[in-house]
Amino acid sequence: MLGRPGESARLGLEGLDVLRRHGIESAVLGANAVEALFAIGEWAEADRLSAAALRSIPDSFRPFLCLFRVALELGRGEIEPAREHLRDALPARGQDRGQGIYEILVAELALCEYRWMDADRAVDSALAMVRSGHAQQLRVWYCAKGLRAQAELAALARARRDADAVGRSCERSRELITMAREAEACATTPNAAAWLALAEAEYARACDAQRPELWSAAAAALDRVERGPLAAYCRRHEAEALVAAGASRTEAGGPLREAYAVAIRLGAGPLVREIELLAQRARIDVAVRDAPPTGTVPSAEEVLGLTAREAEVLELLARGRTNREIAATLVISVRTAGIHVSHILRKLGVPNRLEAAAIAHRLAATAGHPERSRSPTTSDDEASATTLRK
Repeated sequence: MLGRPGESARLGLEGLDVLRRHGIESAVLGANAVEALFAIGEWAEADRLSAAALRSIPDSFRPFLCLFRVALELGRGEIEPAREHLRDALPARGQDRGQGIYEILVAELALCEYRWMDADRAVDSALAMVRSGHAQQLRVWYCAKGLRAQAELAALARARRDADAVGRSCERSRELITMAREAEACATTPNAAAWLALAEAEYARACDAQRPELWSAAAAALDRVERGPLAAYCRRHEAEALVAAGASRTEAGGPLREAYAVAIRLGAGPLVREIELLAQRARIDVAVRDAPPTGTVPSAEEVLGLTAREAEVLELLARGRTNREIAATLVISVRTAGIHVSHILRKLGVPNRLEAAAIAHRLAATAGHPERSRSPTTSDDEASATTLRK
């Protein structure tokens, strides 16, 4: 609660050792230690401790520990194990004393699967669950999560030039940031200030404002409360904002390499992939793996109104290739490559190659996820977003 999860983890592990010497197992202390270890980025130890605890704790406490397993597995991109543990955690939903933790993990799963509207609905449910006055910091955290979903929805809507959808996302974002600011003003722990810094950065992203300084401030605030994994997420977005604002590769490369080093150490697969895609399109060296990601531009012809050749050019452009390199790869003239790039920019309604690459990157991030298909109950708004994701 005081923003010292490192000390919390140390005390928890010491307490568990003392209890075990007397033949006692404490599920509550174990869960607290796992939560703190996850927050500071000691994911291997959190994995070991939670897996051991699940084998030995009473069934009555198992659902609560499963919640922490879900957070760990989603951070690593292990979707199916997370789904299973989320089902096992369902009994905890009505027993968390008005915290909404189960609902916010449902939102996190939806974010990992690029189901932005589902994530927003789950955030709404989580916010409705927070009834205790001392849990204002959780409201700030939940609002930041909702703003992340809105930032993605707004970006998709802008890519489709859907002004109505952009307006709806901006309106919802204003509601969330207002709620976050009010909750932070009532909170009494340093965590709340860090969550609000993250919320402010996500809000700027939702409004299409390139504010790298907000992401830098959020990373610093999260570092102060020892939440390294989340700080790495912020530095990845700081680098993206710097690239979009026209900063040099040297300037953008600093935070991106910092984020990459943390993501690799954690085994945070989704964050690693996002960083590598950004590094490719911005031509920043972060020791990107040799094998390029597949499916960089899924169905670009249908989604963006491009020809097959233009889709190939956009895929190469997203990898940071110059016109000369595109021409050499596709065995066409440099002039023809330039014409294709001009046509792509016009069709996408963007002013430069970086913004076109950003659209390709967003499409690549949503590739290969069957959950994107429209269900009979999907709203028209969601169907619009889904069309772009296909």
